[in-house]
Amino acid sequence: MTEETANKLDINVTTEKVGPCRMKVTIEVPEETIKKVFSEQYSDLQKEVVLPGFRRGRAPRRLIQKRFGTEIEEQAKLKILSDCTQQALEEENLDTLGEPDIDHEKLELPEEGSFSYDIKVNIRPEIELPEIEGIEIEKPVHKMDENFVDNQLEQIQKRFAEWVDRDENEAIEKDDQIIADIEITPDGEEPVTAEDSELFVSSGQGFAGKVPVEDLDKLLEGKKIGDEAETETQVPEDFFNDQFKGKKCRVKIEIKEIKYQKMPDLNDEFAEKIGMESMDQLKERIIEYGKQDAERRTNSALHENVRNYLLENCDFELPEDIVSEQADSVMKREYSRLMMQGYGEEELKRQLEQIQARSKDNAKNMLKSVFIMNAIADKYDIKVTPEEINGYIAQTAAQQQRRPEKVREELAKDGSLQEFNMQAREQKCLEKIIEKANIKEVSPEENEDEKQQDSNQDDAE
Repeated sequence: MTEETANKLDINVTTEKVGPCRMKVTIEVPEETIKKVFSEQYSDLQKEVVLPGFRRGRAPRRLIQKRFGTEIEEQAKLKILSDCTQQALEEENLDTLGEPDIDHEKLELPEEGSFSYDIKVNIRPEIELPEIEGIEIEKPVHKMDENFVDNQLEQIQKRFAEWVDRDENEAIEKDDQIIADIEITPDGEEPVTAEDSELFVSSGQGFAGKVPVEDLDKLLEGKKIGDEAETETQVPEDFFNDQFKGKKCRVKIEIKEIKYQKMPDLNDEFAEKIGMESMDQLKERIIEYGKQDAERRTNSALHENVRNYLLENCDFELPEDIVSEQADSVMKREYSRLMMQGYGEEELKRQLEQIQARSKDNAKNMLKSVFIMNAIADKYDIKVTPEEINGYIAQTAAQQQRRPEKVREELAKDGSLQEFNMQAREQKCLEKIIEKANIKEVSPEENEDEKQQDSNQDDAE
């Protein structure tokens, strides 16, 4: 008889499916098994306890029971629940997710007879992977835009441009910066003033002080220093600033200064100022970056198509409570993101149902992807090596200029190390599928057209 067989408890186990990937496990512990556990608990304590008038290991059981009976009963209950639950899950070959739901405080051992209790567990979904060998996957090939270099040079110019005052007789032009005194008067209220406020003249809606103004650029067009501009604006009901939301406001702008961006000349002298040897080298770097960015977008789109193929062709159940937890987390992030973009609470409440629906769909796809990648990793024995993890830690430590040992400890503590492991393994899984697939190169436009057709077909169904 092996040690494992000797330690095995005599229990009766039945299972019942109570939901997607959710099992109810009923465990019956016979009276003899309960007595055996109690006897072991008393024996273990008897070897160690010292009572007045008795040497260690010599105290009678009745005195131990009188002195420590409550504690022994609690320890015996916890041991029975722990050992019997673990044994039951192993006997039934249940691949569980998370810990079983057991309310220890509500369960009590009977004075006599058998003890039965139920637990509910989430189990790992059974996944049948779709065909992987030789499947056709589209690869949308992105290329560097022909105006990429010029656009990047313009962005660099703006980054190093100086704000220069316009002459008093010069009118406002697009992209100018205005320094102005602003007076905002909501209907029936006292005016709110903001001196020396900055306004930026761009196409369409802009902000004057703390309120949005439609066609602000047209309102200020042709104005000079000392001029005034007035308009009315209806602030939306869902505006983030409670002081003005939903109100009609009179806006008065008194222009004090007008500044424009003076761009630096694009020459070798400018290139040297930003760390390049010449303009030619700067352009070469921009071209190199543009090609890398195009390649990154190509690979990202290819990986997305692989994920979509797996999600569309791999159907399985997910535990409802895990989906709900993930959906809540996704919804909170989405809610916070929209709040930061300026959406008001009223508008968010109106969109709540849509946000919840999107969050649930996103949560399901995220969880499905995790389980699918697990199945692919198991099928092809894909793992992240210790060297790859150490490389990630070393890179992070170098960026933060800190010791790798300390960085490893913090990354493990906040979950970043586990997240890197999952992401790195997912990339390996995707590359394995791409390696076995037939890759068809298409334009990004063709790829989007096909996605739209698939979406329309799904809607029709």
